[in-house]
Amino acid sequence: KEGRSWKARPGEDDRAFCYQLAWLDGKRLLTGLSTGEAVAFDVTTAKPELRINAHAGRVSALAVSARGLIATAGADHAIRIRSSEGRLLAGGAYLAEPFQALWVAEGKAALMASSGKALVWDTTTGQARPGSRPLALASSRDGKRQVASTDGGGLVVVEAGVKKPVECRFDAKRLSPVMSDDGLTVAALAGGSLIPVWDSRTGKLLRALPGHRGGALAAAFSPDGRMIITGGRDRLLRFWDTDSGKERYAARGQKANVTAVATSPDGRLLACGTGDGLVQIRAARGGLLLAEHHAHRGPV
Repeated sequence: KEGRSWKARPGEDDRAFCYQLAWLDGKRLLTGLSTGEAVAFDVTTAKPELRINAHAGRVSALAVSARGLIATAGADHAIRIRSSEGRLLAGGAYLAEPFQALWVAEGKAALMASSGKALVWDTTTGQARPGSRPLALASSRDGKRQVASTDGGGLVVVEAGVKKPVECRFDAKRLSPVMSDDGLTVAALAGGSLIPVWDSRTGKLLRALPGHRGGALAAAFSPDGRMIITGGRDRLLRFWDTDSGKERYAARGQKANVTAVATSPDGRLLACGTGDGLVQIRAARGGLLLAEHHAHRGPV
């Protein structure tokens, strides 16, 4: 199908860089911009439907809970929780700028990672407490199981109500994890072409996907956990069977590195970002290109 394009700030220039992407629901894609705004676009019409003046400075972290709550953090060191309509519910400040956000505890707390330590923001009490120092984070959809990378090139899986964490090891200096929605499987970007996959309950390495020539840069699970979608420096999107590790198909058409991948909550759509500022919307099954948005001058 013919692609569509939009500017992050329609009618203005292209100086707004996109730092974060997250699905607000199955029809709207939420973007965190260098202008401090969070803008939700309708992926079928390419029109902005929600615009939030989120921060004084870039939106450096962005996450949407299963209930539609929006957690953002910015260069102003502020952390804010909003409703799906953009109404401010809670907020606070932190000493360091968070670079990643996710929802934990069944959507009752937002976990932020910065260059210092992690911060857990409890949305029910409005109180924050410091955590450990993870390098990258991922969580199950219900927030009961989280995985964090460590300085030693490993991963630690923590489950609610379970005292002993599970360790996942791989020969890499640093791992950037992604977790299936059910929390049973973990995959990671390992700084090269290989993409290791573990059983999160035991820490057993199940396989290492061959990945991408030149290196894998992005990965995401389908909502049902049956497929892992990856992107890399070879400008390809690859779709892998989680159980067998076999490649189902590959999607071409990108003119630059694939730097970001995200699936919609209903599993029907896939969004990918590229190094030349392109955002593509594809069918999650088969990878058919549905829309193409030339939204940014810099990489997504």
